Amino acid sequence: MTDKISASELLLSVYSTVTSADHWTRAMDVMADHIGARAGALSIRNFGGTPWDLYSLSSIYMDMVISGEAEFYINELSHHEVSDWDHMGRLPIGAIERDENMVASPDDLDQRPDYAFIREKVGVRRRIGFPLNKNRGWFDGMAFGFHKDLRRVPDQAIDRLRPFVVHLAKAVELARPFHILKQRYDAILSVLDRMSTGLVLVLETGAIVLTNHEAQRILSLSDGLSLSRENMLRAGGATCTAELHRHIHDMAMTTQGRDAAVNRLMVLDRPSGARPFLLEVAPLRDSTDELNVGLCGALVVIMDPDNTADFDISSFAQLHELTPAEAQVCALLLEGNRAGDIAEIRNTRLSTAKTQIKAIYAKTGVGNRAALTRLLVKTLPPIT
Repeated sequence: MTDKISASELLLSVYSTVTSADHWTRAMDVMADHIGARAGALSIRNFGGTPWDLYSLSSIYMDMVISGEAEFYINELSHHEVSDWDHMGRLPIGAIERDENMVASPDDLDQRPDYAFIREKVGVRRRIGFPLNKNRGWFDGMAFGFHKDLRRVPDQAIDRLRPFVVHLAKAVELARPFHILKQRYDAILSVLDRMSTGLVLVLETGAIVLTNHEAQRILSLSDGLSLSRENMLRAGGATCTAELHRHIHDMAMTTQGRDAAVNRLMVLDRPSGARPFLLEVAPLRDSTDELNVGLCGALVVIMDPDNTADFDISSFAQLHELTPAEAQVCALLLEGNRAGDIAEIRNTRLSTAKTQIKAIYAKTGVGNRAALTRLLVKTLPPIT
């Protein structure tokens, strides 16, 4: 465990992974050093039909890949880990658990073939693990291994890790649509027009670097969100605009390692009376400098609830085990219909529509239509 790595460097390394999965090795190396661990692993498994599975390793584990020993481990021993990762998936967000508290006693773990192999080849005995996000569309979890001489992971290591778990989780969540773009089009920031949500890349100063087609469409409406003469985002009145730019500044500070803000949500009313725009402002760092501007700022995601044509509601309904009737109600709900409208459209009683809406919110774990929209976009990014 070392104090040489600053919180700034840790945050920089974590958010550098958003636009480049290759940076996870470095991120896990610095995090492992910070908490006194020897090695780390990140597992992301997709359940939603979206082509992004990821298994990233810190440098010490990567040495096994280079030597060829990882192939033996994966083919012959990795099945022993399944119960560990499954246990992690059942933990509440924020929980960090020692391996001896998961599925077996320390003695039993030490005797397990996969543990014996890692102890011999990497010098790791005890581990800690934790989930990052709770989402039906994918599983993600991370584990850190500690030197074989340690019989128990120190409390201090867990305490040092805890403040950064939320940032690790946010980096994975933000990276999801970007890496789908990378797999499909071999580019990320230069192909944002494939996303059906509005995306605006902004510098710390508020200056806009890039907008995709959907963002341009939304801004052209000048309906609660527009561009100023200085080519900056303007949200309604002066107070709302100031709040938006404060959020952008805070997120830029995080990407530079000078703050620890994770994201900010806004709901922008529209003078036209249309349903409000839903905004999320999050940290974004172009670690590969794809745009050649050294972007270290913020990503503003704009969701227009009146433009849901590319939403994969069918897959979303399957992931959350909605009944066929609930899936239909979910689609109508996302289109902006209220309970009375839904009952009339489907020729059911109002009480039936209300019960179905309540069931949808319970199964998806959200409490309102805006949160449902955000969850759908997060789970199944609308990419054409």
